[in-house]
Amino acid sequence: MAYKMSFLEATKVRRSTITLTNTSPISNYTIVNIVGHAIKYAPSPFHVQSCRAIVLFRQEHEKLWDFGKESVMATMPPPVQATILPKVAEFRAAYGTVLFFEDTSAAAVLPPPLQDLLAKYPDWYEHSEGMNQFIVWTALCAEGLGCNMQHYHPGISAAVQREWNVPKEWSLRSQLVFGTPAGPPRGGVDKKFAPLEPRLKEPAPRKSHTKNPNTPPRYCSDRCRNHRPRPSAESLERQIENTFVALLSSDPSTSSSPSTSRRPKPKPSKGDPRRLVLCSDVEHLVFNHMPDPTRTYGRQKNRPKRGVQDAAEWKSVDMEDGAFSPYQDSTASYSSDDDDDDEVAGVPIRLSPSQSSSQRPEHEAPSTRNGPPTTPTNPFQPPLSPPLSADLEARRAGQQRAEERELVRQAARRGVAFGFVVGPAPDHGRSRTGPQPAAGDERRKCEAVQNGRVVEASFAKGEWGVRWRE
Repeated sequence: MAYKMSFLEATKVRRSTITLTNTSPISNYTIVNIVGHAIKYAPSPFHVQSCRAIVLFRQEHEKLWDFGKESVMATMPPPVQATILPKVAEFRAAYGTVLFFEDTSAAAVLPPPLQDLLAKYPDWYEHSEGMNQFIVWTALCAEGLGCNMQHYHPGISAAVQREWNVPKEWSLRSQLVFGTPAGPPRGGVDKKFAPLEPRLKEPAPRKSHTKNPNTPPRYCSDRCRNHRPRPSAESLERQIENTFVALLSSDPSTSSSPSTSRRPKPKPSKGDPRRLVLCSDVEHLVFNHMPDPTRTYGRQKNRPKRGVQDAAEWKSVDMEDGAFSPYQDSTASYSSDDDDDDEVAGVPIRLSPSQSSSQRPEHEAPSTRNGPPTTPTNPFQPPLSPPLSADLEARRAGQQRAEERELVRQAARRGVAFGFVVGPAPDHGRSRTGPQPAAGDERRKCEAVQNGRVVEASFAKGEWGVRWRE
């Protein structure tokens, strides 16, 4: 019958039945095979297989519970005996008993470290013993037998060991009584169970990665939450965003810009029809930044030098006009009328404008004509000349252009994260939760594209643009 029943159905059949008869619907051979199957396949700690069992039938079974009666009468007071002895008589009327033992010497096959670990956790033996008992109990009930589990040890342990020659290493753990049921199981046929809700819990599912349009956006900080374009139409940030929207929407007023008209129109091809707007195009339209093709395109040797350029071509001493010659008159003057060039022994020395106008040679003594004497400068560390005004202007212009370039890219990143304002928002009667744009604004989000691939806006570098999301 057991092989016709599923395991879960068999667990429902397993009940505690006290009233049993001394008959069995299956043979003793089947009962022994069931016990052997459980001992063989039930798990054990480190696979030590420490479970042992003895199956008693009829007369041997009755002898066991005679030992049980003697133990109760010798160890328990009369009031308790009046309650326990009738139950012992019911156990003796059953068909048989399975004695479960635990062999403590089975761990000797393990390495010493595992033996020490198993000695620290003796309850692991109990886990294995409980699984063996559950398998035998469930299988016997599935075959039509009734069973009940008893624990009359250690009162009967000495008598069991003496009667059936049980090794000293075997420790008696339980007694499973079985027989044909003569009455309903304990608790009735329809056993009531407590609800599972307070006894069984399931962890909450992890957050799904599916995008929910109703989920309010989250921000990394208050600065990120509050740093948004001002609603004023005259603000520079709003002007940059409006330029992005106009180009993305193919506004005729901005599509004919010099930077876009200078580029050849792409050939019609299959693929995404959405328009891609580069940040450099918006930068040109808003700030009139014209890209220098020589800095980006062309051969390396044809590009202009990025270092400091010389005022004139370098020449050696022999190549200079008016160089010193032994055949020249020694009384000749080697000075020049050029304010920027001085000569020493016929060798021209080119000084910077700041040096020629405001600084004297280091060997010259300080002048005391117009004031108190000053401390002479260190001849081994000449003073540094201040940067030229042209260099400052170029540096400030480059810094301003870099800031304007970053403003355009910040606006593009806001379009990816928050979306651009494309018109008044329709009123659907839904309440807004979380940080929302200004009242009456409908926003449409973009995606960042670089080299034909959609990328994260915060990681986009170099030349990249945005396009409407699908």
